Formats: sequence, C-alpha cells, structure tokens
Amino acid sequence: MKPQGVLALGNDLGAADPMDPHLLLLAWKMRSKQFFQFYDCEWMVLWANEKVSSFDEMKKCVQRWQNDIKTNEDNFVSFYMFVFDYLRAQEGDAKLSLGKDDAIMAWELLGMKKRFKFFPEWTKFWQENELKGVPRGTWQLLLKFIEKVGDNVKNYNEDDCWPLVFDDFVYDYLKK
Repeated sequence: MKPQGVLALGNDLGAADPMDPHLLLLAWKMRSKQFFQFYDCEWMVLWANEKVSSFDEMKKCVQRWQNDIKTNEDNFVSFYMFVFDYLRAQEGDAKLSLGKDDAIMAWELLGMKKRFKFFPEWTKFWQENELKGVPRGTWQLLLKFIEKVGDNVKNYNEDDCWPLVFDDFVYDYLKK
C-alpha cells in the first residue's frame, strides 16, 4: 500500500486528524520498515496474528492498541521508541537523529504534553536554540527525565548522567 492509500486507510480506521496516531500504531504493530508504505506480507501477518477478518474488527484492534499505550507503560515505551526509528528511517537509515521539527511533531502526536508538565517550555527551548536534531539517546532518556523531574524542575540533578541538552534545558528554564 502506497502513502496515499495509507492516509486513506487512517481516515477509514477513524483517525480524527493528522495528529492522530492511528497509522503509527498500525505501522508499529506491523513492524513496518518503510515509512508510510505497508507491504502485503506485513498486512497479512498482522491481521492473521490478531485473528481479524473484517474492517470493523480492525477498527476495534486499533482502539484496543490506543488504550494499551495509554494504560501500559511498557507498551507506550515500545511504541515511543518505534516512532523515533520509523520517522528517522524516512530520511535514510544512516541518519542518527530526528530533525527537531519532526521530533516536536512526534512528541505532540504521542501526547507528551499530557505526560510532561514542562512540555511547552521543552518545545520552545528546542525551537529557540541552535539544536539541529534529537539523537536516539536523548529521545529515549526524555521519558526518564520526565519521570525524574515530575512537577518540579528542581528535582533534576546535574550530577546524574544526562545528555547535555537536559542540563541546558533546566538551566534555561530556571533562569526565567
């Protein structure tokens, strides 16, 4: 299925808008390797494993997957990391980071503003600084950073082993 068909499929499955993660969930479950292109073998294996044979059952599966990533942290982390690799692959496998605009869009799509109290400041920090992209380690550690900081940026300990961008963000935030 080519990109145009994939977008139509998203609408058919109930995607409310472009920021709806339906298609990324489907790609994650298919273990898709090609950005917004689904191959017959991926499609057939997914639905055979799910024991799904109708479009209504497909919609229910997608709804279940959405609930799973909301209620099961391990599933969310797996999906979160897949999204990084999937979006990075769209620009070529040699690419080691995700462009900052793509990363911000992905964080929004993944609902990070509900998980991270300082999300508006985090995205503003990325937009206002000369940061080129988000490396995989930074992407992955953001979840730990959110857990560590919680509702108070002062919970951050600069002596812990964090990427420099987290130190810079905290210093920038505390200056204001």
